[in-house]
Amino acid sequence: MKFEELGNWLSKQVKGETFRLKEKVNYNILAFMANITLETTVDTSKAISNWRLSTGSPISGEIDAYAKGKTGSTFSISRGLVVSFANAYLNVRKIGEPVYIINHVDYI
Repeated sequence: MKFEELGNWLSKQVKGETFRLKEKVNYNILAFMANITLETTVDTSKAISNWRLSTGSPISGEIDAYAKGKTGSTFSISRGLVVSFANAYLNVRKIGEPVYIINHVDYI
């Protein structure tokens, strides 16, 4: 094998490993989001909706509930949206870019 071929082969191997590592990290971050939303007490869905993931810089401010409800009636809808939005951010995240998970409601 020539040095140039070896260099190209090594480069492909590193890119493949880097991609697999990013996938594993994203999977674990998404699992964390799923777990933290599962453990959040839900009444109106405001607290669960405010679990927000961002990349690059933290998101500021509190938001209204994705699906307003009473006594936990919209838990599944709000939790699903939180995890879906987190997944969307993770899919476009660049390798090495920081991830922030924030909840701005004052009663969490």
